[in-house]
Amino acid sequence: MRRLAIAALLAALLAPPALTAAWYGGAAAGLTSLGHTVRDFDDGSILIGDVDDEDYGWKLFGGYRFLPFLGVEAGYVDLVNDSDSTPSFVGFSDGSGPLYRRGPVSVDIDDPTGFYGAAVGRLPIGSRFALFAKLGLFNWSADVTTINLGVAQTIGDSGTSTMAGAGFEAKILPLLRLRAEWERYAEIVRGDVDLISIGIVLGVPLP
Repeated sequence: MRRLAIAALLAALLAPPALTAAWYGGAAAGLTSLGHTVRDFDDGSILIGDVDDEDYGWKLFGGYRFLPFLGVEAGYVDLVNDSDSTPSFVGFSDGSGPLYRRGPVSVDIDDPTGFYGAAVGRLPIGSRFALFAKLGLFNWSADVTTINLGVAQTIGDSGTSTMAGAGFEAKILPLLRLRAEWERYAEIVRGDVDLISIGIVLGVPLP
């Protein structure tokens, strides 16, 4: 089902933008920052620990502007591409808690992905630039792999969380814009995840 949804979104992005001036689509990639701390992984037994809180993410998106200052947007997001294969958390447990036995512990939040839908407000600045902000919901899923004393256990996690963002667009060509954006996806496996990205947008000439 996810592959079919991605294929449909790609088809929409590749469709000629001139079919209607109100539609747009694009792609972006950038850095993710996980708002997790050692406390999020601690069952009361962690003596020392460290969190890897930075990685890479990307997204595909499309939207429709039905008023000059208001529209909607939807997209598919991969928040943690795990390019360096580093666990999200590594530490040492004394075995006194309910989750871990005494020894080294690692927890990896593997590939949290999902679809978002949001309302988008826009503020044009002249004929070439615009500011925008968005607020919506993010339906996500992820695998959480815990390794304790060499024994691995993977548990699936999922949910629907709030998301918000803000950014800046600049017109490069009549139907091509450059977008810089910050987004926050709330409560993804115990903590918030921020995505700072740069992308391209096809369609919807700026007013």
